Amino acid sequence: MEKRDDIELIQLMIAGNDLAFKMLYDKYYASLCLFANKILCDDDASIDVVQDMMVWLYEERATLEIDNVKSFLFRAVHNRCLNVLKHQKVERMYAEKAQQTAVEADDSIDNIINATETTAKIASAIEALPDQCKLIFKRSRFDGDSNDEIAAQLGISKRTVETQISKALRRLREALGNE
Repeated sequence: MEKRDDIELIQLMIAGNDLAFKMLYDKYYASLCLFANKILCDDDASIDVVQDMMVWLYEERATLEIDNVKSFLFRAVHNRCLNVLKHQKVERMYAEKAQQTAVEADDSIDNIINATETTAKIASAIEALPDQCKLIFKRSRFDGDSNDEIAAQLGISKRTVETQISKALRRLREALGNE
């Protein structure tokens, strides 16, 4: 008898009888919400799913062909719950990706800051070197001159150039040793 009553209510609803829709709504709303909540474990989301499905049912009433109303309604809610779960999974995935990107961006910013600070310390340590030591070191490391070329240009021995470069490197290590 229930199935027949439901079919009659659907037929009346399709014909435009809003009272028939309200009767179907009142009859199934609570049980559909409980069913949805068993799938979603979220009261608010369950209510939203059932209400959205009922709005869709009302809006599409003229195009529907339903043989078993109860089955149709529960299947429609089930499918919508699965869509919500899929959507939540995608949201979690994007949230995790956004969090990972934010952490990576923080790490990159930290790396840039650290590199900038280190570069500034190196520049300061180089500028603090004695004049001849600084000149030899810059020509060796920045200009790419060989020890022989530096010695010839400055009129000093190759051994003096090597000693000055060693002295400069030692002082740079000391200046950066607190890292």
